[in-house]
Parts: sequence; C-alpha cells; structure tokens
Amino acid sequence: MAQEWADAHDAEPQIISFSEYGFEKNGLRFPSRSYTDQAYLRKDRGRFSSAEISVVYKDYKFFTVETETVY
Repeated sequence: MAQEWADAHDAEPQIISFSEYGFEKNGLRFPSRSYTDQAYLRKDRGRFSSAEISVVYKDYKFFTVETETVY
C-alpha cells in the first residue's frame, strides 16, 4: 500500500525506526523506547509523514518461575 500511494503522488516512501535499550537485568537489555515514522518524500512538496508511533516502556515487572519435573 505504501508504494501504491507513493506512485500515485510522485513520492518515495521513507521509514525511520529505532529502539533504545535503557534497562538491564542479569546481563540482558530491555527496550526503554521505540520510535517509527512512515513518511513520503515528495519531489514538489517536501516530506509528508503519514504515521508516527512512539512507545515508552517502563515499570518492568521481573519475576522468577520455578518448575519441577517428576518422572
């Protein structure tokens, strides 16, 4: 769908995405923020952003799960 819109409006799709991993627990890193922007670069009008998503992760709950195997 993105390419179809781009073709119809003489534009080029551009997607920017990044994640930050600001939490660490037992040597494993967990995301603290994620950002994605879907845009189109128009030759005549500049940049048009069609979707922007920003997610902030916080209040992680860490817990231990114990299991027992009985044969």
